[in-house]
Amino acid sequence: MKRSGFTRKEIREGSGAGEGTAGAHLDEMVGSVELNIYRHPTRKIKGYEALRESLESQGCQVFHITDSPTPVGERHEIIRIANKGEEIPVPLLKRAHSWAHQRNLLHMFHKKG
Repeated sequence: MKRSGFTRKEIREGSGAGEGTAGAHLDEMVGSVELNIYRHPTRKIKGYEALRESLESQGCQVFHITDSPTPVGERHEIIRIANKGEEIPVPLLKRAHSWAHQRNLLHMFHKKG
């Protein structure tokens, strides 16, 4: 069945999730002080604990926010990655960003200013 011109399979697959798509706009994200990844609470996200532990072991802060409004829709949860107000190191930003793409999760980044 097609919705908005896409089949259910195409919707599940997303926009070509994976490193190729993630790398396409990573350069825009360099210099980010915060990366927000959004998920619907009914959606499981494999690998979150490993990602969190890895980022935190290298100095980043990872917050899982379940009760805050989001720009992507009601009931979405936020996984917020920050580096104490400083730029997130590129290798860590790349890892978190690729992780979000591999799971077809919406995400937004914020830079200073």
